[in-house]
Amino acid sequence: MHAIGTVLDKQTNARWGVQFFWPFKAPYLVIDLAPDYSTTTIGYPSRDLIWIMARTPTLPESTYQSLLQNASSQGYDINRIVKVPQKTGQ
Repeated sequence: MHAIGTVLDKQTNARWGVQFFWPFKAPYLVIDLAPDYSTTTIGYPSRDLIWIMARTPTLPESTYQSLLQNASSQGYDINRIVKVPQKTGQ
């Protein structure tokens, strides 16, 4: 599937619309971004969906817990988050 992302809030660059098929755009929020871009957390405005992403297959547990805490403070139910194992060295 080919998606097109568009920045909807040019002041913060935190609100995006992602179009998977025309004419519908799904709203996504950048709710956390590491200064070095090593991690990001993307959320859905309704707080139903959230993705924690990293440039590496694993994160230190303290980093992961910090990302979870930030998501929780923004109203996301972190008990619903499923940590998906990542493969290394493909």
